[in-house]
Parts: sequence; structure tokens; C-alpha cells
Amino acid sequence: MNTGKHKLFVYGSLKQGEGFGHFLQGLKGVKAKALGHVERGEWYPKLYEGDEIVEGELYEIGDDLLKTLDEVEGFLPADASNSLYVRKEIQLIEPTGAAWAYFFNG
Repeated sequence: MNTGKHKLFVYGSLKQGEGFGHFLQGLKGVKAKALGHVERGEWYPKLYEGDEIVEGELYEIGDDLLKTLDEVEGFLPADASNSLYVRKEIQLIEPTGAAWAYFFNG
């Protein structure tokens, strides 16, 4: 993905009105859909690869915010195997294209 601007698909606690939604406050998100599988855990939702429609929001964010969200989601770019979530590309159905998403690493 290009540096500077990143598309980010959010499906749970980063959505507007959710626990970490304030990190994206003031940004214009659009409704989006992707393929995956979400489990609603006791504390937070977990995204896995799958073939179900996952509804969420799509944002365009900069490098600094992406780095902050990596920390919030427990993603360690240099040590992905020990990360709570891993950031990887997801294919969007609506709108079409690709974006980053945080997948549960468990």
C-alpha cells in the first residue's frame, strides 16, 4: 500500500460510537462491506478470514494515525506472531478495492 495515505476498514471497536471510535473522530468514513468472519467476544470483536459479509466503515488515514492504531490494536509490525491483532489487506465488496484491516491473531 502507498505511504502517506492508507485505506482502513473497521468493523468493531474503531467504528464511530464504539469504544475506540474517537481515534477516527472528525474523519469522514463511508459504509463498507468485506468478506470475513467476525466473532463478538466478551471484550471486543475478532475478525478472521472467511466468506461472510462483514459490515463496517472505510476511512482514509495518514501514517501517524495508522501507527497509533497499530499500537491500540496491539499490532507489532516487527513481531507479528506476538501481536494481538495483525494488520493485513482485506478485499472490499462495497466499495470495491483493498484496504487494511485488523485481524485477530489467535
